[in-house]
Amino acid sequence: MRNDLRASAAVAAFYFAFALLPATVSAAETAPNTTITNTATATYTDSNNQSYTTNSNTVTTTVQNAPSLTISNAAAQTIAPGQTVTDTFTVTNSGNATGAITLNAPTQTGSATLTGTYVLNNAATGSCSIATPCSLSTLEADAALATAAVGSSVTIGVIYQASTSATTPGTVATTLTGTITQATVGAAPAATSQTATATDTDTLKADARLDLQKSVTSPASSGASIVYTIVGNNGGGFGAKTLVSAGNLLGLTNTAGVIAVLDQVPHYTGATTQAALTAAPAVPALPAGDTGTVYYTTSAGGLTGWSTTFNAAATYVALFVTTTNANGIAFPSNPVSGEGAGNVPSATAQFTFTFSTTQPQGTGVSNPGSLSNIANSVIGGNPGNAGSPIIAPGIAVDTDYETSSTTFPATTFGPTVTNTTAGSNPGTAPGGASNTVTTQAFAQQSVANGPLANAAATGSYNGSAGVSNQNDFTDVGFACGNGASVNDGATTCSWPAAGVSIPATLQNTGNGSDTYNIYATAPAGYTVQLYAATGCPATSPATLPSTCTLGAALSAASASGGSVTTTAGQPVASGATLNYFVVYKAASGSSLPFNSVSGDAIAYGTGATVTAGVPALGPDANETWQTIYPGGAVKVTKSQAIVSNCPGTPAPPANSVCPGGTITYTLAYANIAPAALAAGGSGLGTEPAFATNAINVSAGSLTVSDDGTAGTNSWAASSFGIDASVAPSSTTSGTTFTYTPATALSTGTYPAKTQGPTKIAAVVGGTTGVLAPGASGNVVFQVTVK
Repeated sequence: MRNDLRASAAVAAFYFAFALLPATVSAAETAPNTTITNTATATYTDSNNQSYTTNSNTVTTTVQNAPSLTISNAAAQTIAPGQTVTDTFTVTNSGNATGAITLNAPTQTGSATLTGTYVLNNAATGSCSIATPCSLSTLEADAALATAAVGSSVTIGVIYQASTSATTPGTVATTLTGTITQATVGAAPAATSQTATATDTDTLKADARLDLQKSVTSPASSGASIVYTIVGNNGGGFGAKTLVSAGNLLGLTNTAGVIAVLDQVPHYTGATTQAALTAAPAVPALPAGDTGTVYYTTSAGGLTGWSTTFNAAATYVALFVTTTNANGIAFPSNPVSGEGAGNVPSATAQFTFTFSTTQPQGTGVSNPGSLSNIANSVIGGNPGNAGSPIIAPGIAVDTDYETSSTTFPATTFGPTVTNTTAGSNPGTAPGGASNTVTTQAFAQQSVANGPLANAAATGSYNGSAGVSNQNDFTDVGFACGNGASVNDGATTCSWPAAGVSIPATLQNTGNGSDTYNIYATAPAGYTVQLYAATGCPATSPATLPSTCTLGAALSAASASGGSVTTTAGQPVASGATLNYFVVYKAASGSSLPFNSVSGDAIAYGTGATVTAGVPALGPDANETWQTIYPGGAVKVTKSQAIVSNCPGTPAPPANSVCPGGTITYTLAYANIAPAALAAGGSGLGTEPAFATNAINVSAGSLTVSDDGTAGTNSWAASSFGIDASVAPSSTTSGTTFTYTPATALSTGTYPAKTQGPTKIAAVVGGTTGVLAPGASGNVVFQVTVK
């Protein structure tokens, strides 16, 4: 059986030494049955300046048992298939009195088997050790558990063996639970704590392995050499350990090393002579602390007669590596994506070994595939508490480990058995040539979906939804095609025939490639369609539109107020992004109210839950919103107040005036976007600037004007123009006014008044003021009717 602890044997012996662990307690809790009494005192002075002290009645409280057990686990371990592992847990009495600890049988998930034995670090249980662990019942009878003092701790080890057939990557989770009971103390009855629990999750990784890739340079002429190159790398999860048995193969008694390459010099089955080595191969560069030596033998089976003396007639060549590194690690773990037998990237290889041979003679030796060759290796697996397993082709994963006192023949891994097979494919390594295993991270599928180049932006699309990546948004506005400019919710606005295109970006934030679809919904009265976006900037643009170009359609158009899904999944690599357009159009005709409308797009991957075509929001389904403001986000409303100046009775009809009467006009302006979306507001989140540019009014740009001569306006002809008696005003500080014509405001008393300006223009806030979302104000001026 392969045995291993998270530390070396020496450390493990100390780690499980039998000693009660004292707890560090910042302040002792009050013991049960303690009584707490309290009497209140009041002091005061009356109106005669007499001081008094008054005591209340006394109340008494009795402290009760407050049992509490804490179980914590040590750091998680990295383990290999077939390994015997000890997970350690610290059990602490965190209550206010001595108690008896009861432990439940541990539970486990993953490809492993509990041995049913436990270890206690307390000298009172003399039989407990790594070699002879205690049973659960023995532990519970131990004094440290049966009478655990306040703050005291004991360490429990749960031993299990990972399955030799466990699939990597994976996990083995071990859970320990228990309670503590405090006995009756006076008026404090016995009590048992809530169940404490801790889980130690160990990660299964591939064992050490030496991945080899063989390549050959075929000769260009009859006299040229055949050059073989072998690159190697430990792509496993543990360091490759030296073995005494590897040295034994070469006749080196009790010399531990790694045979990184064992290769039969190629020959053809029908050849009259075997190919000869042209020169002694050079020892390649190796990891720090390693030393390499090339060995040769002329024996037919490659099992005896090894020497460091070069022999051109050698039948086998071997690269033997020794090391001075700690724990005998010759090749440290160096996993590389996509690596395996026959596929070792030269840029990340830990060594490159090259040798050349002459060309063998005989019929057929120039046929394609007539010379096939594969290199083998033998190494030690992850360091255990008593040794290391042999890892080589033809040897079971759980083969007994090697130490200086054993003579297990490492030669049983069968050196280069396929090197004489005519017609085999030299580009494919046979199964087991380097104990190949593959590793990959667990698939964690997630997606971020948001404004262009800002997939992870956070926000609140309506100012009331919580700020999150699910509620981010892009607000856009457009000028009405029919020139309409009365944003009153009733006047219609002509939409562009091509619709309104809003760019968005989804990003694969998972740890592997995923395929995404986009689900978009249109508001009532509108359709929606999805398109690819090309040429988009890599970073957030300052404003929209950006440099994106509308690409191929990704979906059909929806019905009015309907939804669509992309017709084909879009593959996106881990960490990569995909830009797309959401296009909204008027469903019927081209004129719709100015009211703002909102649609949304949900990007979802293969990990999302989809019911009846609708994805449920979650890690792999992320929503972004688009709000459109036809004609812009500012609404202006006019109202009037009349002093009719009409004589006699009855009173004049509503909205009527007589000469000499006054009309006071109020021009109310408002940014109809939610106030919480104001720049710097609590609802803004991390939205990019362009996402809110459509609803933030630039400084000095909002001008509210009223022209008495424009369109159907007639107040210029029917009045004396703008009065000076009620100076025009604005509720927004800093507003500046301009009048046309540039004459003085009307003055005097009716009917002898002077004609004043017939047009007013108010720059709201002057050159610095900004009408932020939710902000409003008004401009007021008065005219006297002629």
